[in-house]
Amino acid sequence: MNLRHSFCPNIGTFVHSPPKVISSWYILLFLVFNSSQLFSQQSKLALLVGESRYDSATGWVRLHAFKDIEIVKKALLYHGFADSNILVIQDHDATKGKIIAAFNKHLLGRSAAGDIAFFYYSGHGQRVQDKNGDETDGYDESFVPVDAPQKYQRGVYEGQNHLTDDEFNNLLQPLRNKLGTKGTVLVVVDACFSGNITRSFLSAVARGSSVLMAGPDYKPASQVKNNYSASDFSQAEQADRSPESQMITLTACRDYETAFELSDSSGGVFTSAFTKCLLNTTEMISYDQLYKNICIAMADDPRQNPTIEGSANLSVFGNTQILSSPSPNIFKKLSLADTVISLCIKITNPRLSASITSALENCSFINISKETADLYLFDSLVNGKSCYWLTNTMGLCLDQDCIDSTSAGKSENRSWNTLTYSILQYLQARNLNKTILYCRELQSELQLIPISEINKDPYLFNAKTEFAVGDTFTFRLKIKGPAGRFAFYSLVNISNGSKTSLLRPTADKGPDEFRCPLNEFVTLKNERFVFSDAGKETFLLICSDEPIDLKYQFTEPSNITAKRGEVSFSFNQLNAALKTTQKRALSSPKISVFNLPVVVRSSNYFFK
Repeated sequence: MNLRHSFCPNIGTFVHSPPKVISSWYILLFLVFNSSQLFSQQSKLALLVGESRYDSATGWVRLHAFKDIEIVKKALLYHGFADSNILVIQDHDATKGKIIAAFNKHLLGRSAAGDIAFFYYSGHGQRVQDKNGDETDGYDESFVPVDAPQKYQRGVYEGQNHLTDDEFNNLLQPLRNKLGTKGTVLVVVDACFSGNITRSFLSAVARGSSVLMAGPDYKPASQVKNNYSASDFSQAEQADRSPESQMITLTACRDYETAFELSDSSGGVFTSAFTKCLLNTTEMISYDQLYKNICIAMADDPRQNPTIEGSANLSVFGNTQILSSPSPNIFKKLSLADTVISLCIKITNPRLSASITSALENCSFINISKETADLYLFDSLVNGKSCYWLTNTMGLCLDQDCIDSTSAGKSENRSWNTLTYSILQYLQARNLNKTILYCRELQSELQLIPISEINKDPYLFNAKTEFAVGDTFTFRLKIKGPAGRFAFYSLVNISNGSKTSLLRPTADKGPDEFRCPLNEFVTLKNERFVFSDAGKETFLLICSDEPIDLKYQFTEPSNITAKRGEVSFSFNQLNAALKTTQKRALSSPKISVFNLPVVVRSSNYFFK
């Protein structure tokens, strides 16, 4: 009614217009009104759960989930959610019973067919003993409400206040059925062991614990037979036949990993990346592209790897199918954020702080900040020497050194040059990590092949994304394109999102020697590589229709302390190399970039 009345004054202004004008305006208003009504039929509902202030008696450390809730709500408002459709429950109100009640009343109770329902959880996560034998590893994933103790006590507390993935799935299924095929459910979880949640002490605070919610005599399902009943399968088949909604799940980490908070206590690592990617989205993208953006934003942290499940090709907060298609063969112009990095100096030693500030404040790509920043500098006294540590927001150390106060001067200058170069490498790695380029003429694929499996049929080989320190491997690549031709390739490694290195071409060979035929799998059998450190490694396969020499872009710049306006190095090595490669007057090189992240575990890591 309000919408209809708002048009009445405008209609009245045209009463003296000719009849054709009046009818055309009535038709226009009728279309506007009805399209608005149709649009309003699809509502966006959100339930945000934040667990911050756990009571000490539960054994859980307190978190900064309340900050996550603030920025997630901001992102939802940015994407068209009405404030009245966003329900927040947190801290003492976020018990298991109240979470379930809020879910049923706000999401299930208020939703209608075709709506979009969003559930967000920020808090601790814990693995609990599987009661129905449906988990291959013997443990359910669970949310930890504010009143859920950490430790199992037979006959006292056996996990009854935990919200398991089975129980959560029982909440989701009626909602999906009610929303129907034109509706969408999005679940986002920032907690430890959150992978598969829907079917399922370092420098930063961990959002979970290695403590299992299980009795000492409990045997995981992997050690016992599954005890499914016929009724379980019939119910599953019935659920598969029901006209349920699409569902997408984004989680902070895999179901055996730990999720962390940012070192500046501003919330979760995953939530920070998730909201930044949402707020930076100015056009319609798919959940798959959003997930890739989140992975890029979290590339600096090797400890946790986000996951996605479900209908990833749907548009974010919409129901439009977005099929992945090759992007134009162009690089975006570098923005200020790509060429400048903020640094917060938290050095307690006055003389050391002044020396570092003097050395870095005029560097063209470093912006010294007093509060929040991309990187942080800390110091401490070790054996009579002042030592500094360069860390990112996740608390990972990127560089460290000790300065002998009795030998200031040249030794300090060498340390500051090394520090500056570490900051530059981090900036270059961050920019290079963002490079995902598709080309219609050249479409590339890259696999890491353990040496023990080098002779397996490439069409039957299941590519690995996880390795251990000491694993030896080589590369297998395939470049699709016009038949009867070949393409040139380069291989780049980004280690823990902070350092880049060029693997191919090598120093003794030119870029024209690294080429392969199109449309065939090529295994580099004579090349051997080994993982020497744990962390997250990203490999870029760069393919082009003419040689691209990246060697000069990956050498240490001679003028690392360049003043502003005197930059003699590149902030994106690939971008800079392309500028010098264009030899043809009428066309630029055809080029594609394939991004492959892998996780490297320490040699003593065992899956539990």
